[in-house]
Amino acid sequence: MAETTRSEIRRLDAEQNRSYKRSFIATIFVVVSLILFSFTLMNPSFMKGITRTSNGQAVIDAQINAKFDRLAVLVNGQKNSSSNLLTADQTQVLSDELIDYTLGIHWFKTDNANLANKIYSTLNKEINSNSATEAQNVLKSLKKQGDSSVYTIISAFELADVTQQANLVTMFLIINTVLVIVLILSLISTLMEMREKLRLKAIIHEITGAGMWTGALMIVIYVILAMIPLIFNVESISILDFGYWLELASSVFLEYVMFGAIIFVINTIPWQLTSTK
Repeated sequence: MAETTRSEIRRLDAEQNRSYKRSFIATIFVVVSLILFSFTLMNPSFMKGITRTSNGQAVIDAQINAKFDRLAVLVNGQKNSSSNLLTADQTQVLSDELIDYTLGIHWFKTDNANLANKIYSTLNKEINSNSATEAQNVLKSLKKQGDSSVYTIISAFELADVTQQANLVTMFLIINTVLVIVLILSLISTLMEMREKLRLKAIIHEITGAGMWTGALMIVIYVILAMIPLIFNVESISILDFGYWLELASSVFLEYVMFGAIIFVINTIPWQLTSTK
């Protein structure tokens, strides 16, 4: 009877340790991912840097020129040229304005008229005699609309969707902050519970083992996410410009993969040192 009881206790302890490890893996993965999202994908300075890479520049050229094409149709009834009307430098400036409006720390937004005025001023400044002829014609037609030009820009650049994106970012950052705090407190609580049952060496072994699993998960999951734009035509996803954002994020996901590899390697050494021989 005593031997059976000891066997059950050992089995319960093993199950409890597995439960601790699963909890650590899930918590560490979510916390690390949310923090990375906040400092990269939700960071306007970081994303501006991404748009200046060769891949990022190609994405925003397609995105901004698609919006300008809609503007050409709205003011002139059609777009005559099949090529891009705006240069890379012009799309970069417009993209920066959209990123500044959408990302970063700000409260919920309801007005996009100021953004439309900024875009109008940028177009007026960037489009000159050296620009494409049709782009110059679009600007001339836009100027003729007077005060209603702002509403034309709001429609062409789909600024209602941009405002919605900005509010989703705000909501994400609020939920993100709360969730990270709750998960860290949960992690601390689990560590205190483990401290009552396990030696320090065993605790380090469990934590570093969970860290290795977290690194491996990050490598697998973010490699898959980074490959999505290569496999599927995500530009066709027009809702909230999600397709373009996913293309920009693909290069960021590759950086997450490298970060996951670093986490895996760092945790391998202490995990091996604390292994029971």
